[in-house]
Amino acid sequence: MTVTPHRRDRIVMLCAATAVFVATFLFRFLTLEFMNDHFVHFSRGRQILLGEVPVRDFFDPGLFLPYYASAAALMLSGGTLFGEAILTVSLIALGGALTFLMAARLSASLSLGLLAAGAAISIGPRLYGYPKVFLFVLALACGWRYLPDRSTRRLFVMALVTAMAFLFRHDHGASIGISMTGLIVLLDWGATPRAVSTFGRYLVFPALLLLPFGIFIQSIAGVVPYLRGGGPQMTKLTTPVFVWPRFVAAYPVGSLSRPSEQRTHVRWADEVEDAVRLEREQRYALTKSARTDDVHTWSYELANNAPENIRALVGDPLVVDTNGVDRNASRIPTESWGERTMRRFHSFTRATLTQDNALAWLYYATLLMPVVGALLLFIGWRSSQITRDEVALVGSLVLLCGVIEVTLVRGSPDSRLSDVGADGGAWSVGNEPLAEAS
Repeated sequence: MTVTPHRRDRIVMLCAATAVFVATFLFRFLTLEFMNDHFVHFSRGRQILLGEVPVRDFFDPGLFLPYYASAAALMLSGGTLFGEAILTVSLIALGGALTFLMAARLSASLSLGLLAAGAAISIGPRLYGYPKVFLFVLALACGWRYLPDRSTRRLFVMALVTAMAFLFRHDHGASIGISMTGLIVLLDWGATPRAVSTFGRYLVFPALLLLPFGIFIQSIAGVVPYLRGGGPQMTKLTTPVFVWPRFVAAYPVGSLSRPSEQRTHVRWADEVEDAVRLEREQRYALTKSARTDDVHTWSYELANNAPENIRALVGDPLVVDTNGVDRNASRIPTESWGERTMRRFHSFTRATLTQDNALAWLYYATLLMPVVGALLLFIGWRSSQITRDEVALVGSLVLLCGVIEVTLVRGSPDSRLSDVGADGGAWSVGNEPLAEAS
C-alpha cells in the first residue's frame, strides 16, 4: 500500500500529538499537586453524591459541570482523589496536544508546534483550571475545522463546545461565543445575508442545547433570581484588574555600568576572629567581601593584584586555602573571552532576571500578544499574503486571547497566567493552506 506524502504528514502529526499528550500526562501526574481552591470542587462533588443539587442546596456561581465532573470522578474512583487526578491531568494533556496541533498546522512546523505546547504546559496551569486549558483551544480547533467545510454539522459542533463551556463557567461560554462570532463575521465579511444566517443558526444551537439547563434552573430557583444572585460573583470574576508589576534590579542600577571583577575565595583558619579577618582584608586589598555557604570561606575582589601582594596572601598562616589565584605564578589567572563573557552575563542576569522580573516580563508579553497578533494580521491582510480563511481563524484567536486576558488575567498574574498559557501558545501565523484541515 502506497502512502501519499499528505497522508504521511498527517500520520507524523498525529504521532507527535500523541507523544505530546503522553509526555504532558506523565509530567503532570508525576508532579501532581492539588491547590487549596481545588477542594471547592471536591466538596461540591461530594455534596452531589450525597444527594444535593447545585443552586437548590448550595450556592453555584455558574460552575455546574465542574461540580458534576468531580462527582463522577469521585464515584468512579471510590471516593478517592485518584479519579480527579485522572480527569484533570487528562484534559490538561489534551489541551497540550491540541495546542501542538494548532500551532504546528498554522506555522507549518513541528518544531514550533512542540515549542508552543512545551511553553504552555511548562508554565504549570493549575489542575482545577483544566477547562481554560482545554475548552478554549478545543473551540479554536472546531473553528479551524469549520473553515474548509462550512456545513451545519460543523457549525453545530462549534455551538456544542460553546454550550459546554457555558456550563463549565458562564463567562467561558461568553468568551468562546465572542471568538466564534468573530470567526463567522470575518469569514463572511461583505456577504451580509450569509453572515446573518450563519450567526443566527450559531445562536439558536446553543440556546436549544442549554434549554434543559434553563428549565432546570427555572424549576428550582427561577432564571431571573438565579442570574440576579450570581451577578455579583460573575462581575467580580470578569472585572479587569491590572496590577502592572514593576521591574526591580536586584542590585543598584549604577552597579550595572561595569561588570563585576573576578572573585577570589579565601578560606580563613577556624580560629580567625572578625577583627583579625577585617585587618587582613585591608592589608591584602580584599574588597567587596561576601560570605559563602562555608562560614570560614569568603569571596572577594582583589584590588591589588601585584605578585608580591598575592604571595603574601597565599603565604599568610591564617589563610588555609585560596581559589581564583595562580598560587605558583602569584597572579590572577587570565580569563578566556568565553569565561569573561559568561561572567559578565551572569552579573547582569543576577541583577535583572529575578523571579519578580521574570513574572513581569511574562505578564506584559502576554498582554501584548493580542496586540502584536492583530498588527501582524492587519499587515498580512493589507499585503494579501494571507487568505480569508486565515484572517478569520487568526482573527478569532486574537479576539479570544484579548477577551480572556481582560477577564481572566486579573489581580494575581503569578497564578492566573499559567491557566491561559495554552491559548497564547496556540497563536502563530504560518503559510500552510488551512484547507488541509478537512
